[in-house]
Amino acid sequence: TALKFSIVRASNSVIHSKTLDGSGSLRRMSHLRGESVKKSLVLALLAFVLLVGSACTYRGAVKEDFYHSQTEVGKKFPFKVAVLVDEHAKSVQFEVPPAWSMDFNFHAALGKALQQELQTAFAQVAVVESKAKASEYDILALANVDVVSNASFGANPNYEVKLDLVLKDIRGGVALAKESQSKRVPDSRLSSGKFHACNLLQAFSLFLLSPIATPCMTDAIGEGLMESMEKEMPHMVQALVSDVQTDGRVATYIRGGAGGQAVAAAPAPKSVPSSDVDIVPAGLTP
Repeated sequence: TALKFSIVRASNSVIHSKTLDGSGSLRRMSHLRGESVKKSLVLALLAFVLLVGSACTYRGAVKEDFYHSQTEVGKKFPFKVAVLVDEHAKSVQFEVPPAWSMDFNFHAALGKALQQELQTAFAQVAVVESKAKASEYDILALANVDVVSNASFGANPNYEVKLDLVLKDIRGGVALAKESQSKRVPDSRLSSGKFHACNLLQAFSLFLLSPIATPCMTDAIGEGLMESMEKEMPHMVQALVSDVQTDGRVATYIRGGAGGQAVAAAPAPKSVPSSDVDIVPAGLTP
């Protein structure tokens, strides 16, 4: 009887031990599954944030054929001009409220536009990729562009586009002219049907369709700004070249010939506002 009791007791201990081991294994498996689900949710959330974040940036390039010179061609100056656009123009970045970013490429379009317009004043004009390739020319035309966001959370955000053009005598290294033009461009999203449609899609889906709606709204804003800038820039390019032709130092250079000796001794001209955002009030001198 004692032997039977011992056997039964040992059997019950083995069964209880196996039961505990099984329960422990189940708890461990459940814990591992929970950790796996948490990691999956975190990764999915990070992927969603990255997707929406990247969708908030618009990247576009100004059309290379946006400019067609309409300036009458008169007597040209007998000089060869090399146009060099700053590398910054390949990626001009600025912010659009509340959380968008723009990345515009003006490089190729600006070079071609300045080439066309400068050809109305100079005998030969070409776009070069570096200063080293401009050694056979007389004048180096250095161009740059920037966009400054004056936008806020107000109702009428706007952006200032600024074009700069510097002419230098290649042989003498003397600056012949430093001209600048700027123009305000308004934010046109309020008049964009595409933007409103995408915004409604996001709102009605309770932001579940943000990966689709956000890039749609971003494109609508970027396309509207790009179109507005392409309309304003031709006037700015024409004004830049016109200012170059009437610059006193350029006239002195032309009379003195290549080398810039006469220009080096000439006084620098007074700066005159050439922007619609920098006008000197009547009765005041700059």
